Amino acid sequence: RRREGLARRLRALLDEGKSSAVAGLGPVLELLASHRCGHILVSEGFEHPGWRCDACGRLAVVGRACPRCGAAMCELEDVALAAVDDALASGVTVDVCMQLADLDVVGRIGAFLRY
Repeated sequence: RRREGLARRLRALLDEGKSSAVAGLGPVLELLASHRCGHILVSEGFEHPGWRCDACGRLAVVGRACPRCGAAMCELEDVALAAVDDALASGVTVDVCMQLADLDVVGRIGAFLRY
């Protein structure tokens, strides 16, 4: 029930155009990179290939060269899992959600800003 409420709140904020939430893998990775992510919702089983910077650790959906520092990036089988791991390591709350349409229709991953 709590996760359903969070997914509804995320979708409502997105529908209203509020800047306190983002959805989709790219925007969530950007939010993590800026250290402004407070809470992530991710659909169970969500996987996506991506990239990690060898120098600064930044995650990205597309790569070869890091958008932050320009260093080479290494390809990852699942950047979504890497994002969850990085989020947990930095104290971000992560909720894995099962079969929540409100989350699935916005890209299967979303986040609330910390501030």
